[in-house]
Amino acid sequence: MSAQTERNDVELPRGRFYTQIVRADYNFSPDISWATLVQYDNESRIAGLQSRLRWILRPGNDVFLVLNRGWVRSLDDTRFEPSFDRASAKVQYTFRF
Repeated sequence: MSAQTERNDVELPRGRFYTQIVRADYNFSPDISWATLVQYDNESRIAGLQSRLRWILRPGNDVFLVLNRGWVRSLDDTRFEPSFDRASAKVQYTFRF
């Protein structure tokens, strides 16, 4: 299990902004892991989440389930409005001949 957070305060000639990133990973076993990343920046006012479950059936053969969500912060800074939801699955199979 791991958790990490990072904040970057950026100052450029045309303005200032910050980014905030939070990451959490958990390994249920050597073959099943769950990774989540949340990020936000005050310039675009967009927050995003990506959560990925990976199951290694055997080396080279993987199943991925991924969820992506996004929110836009309201102009009065009181709430986040949903902007998108996406889910996907991927099966990766490697064969040798």
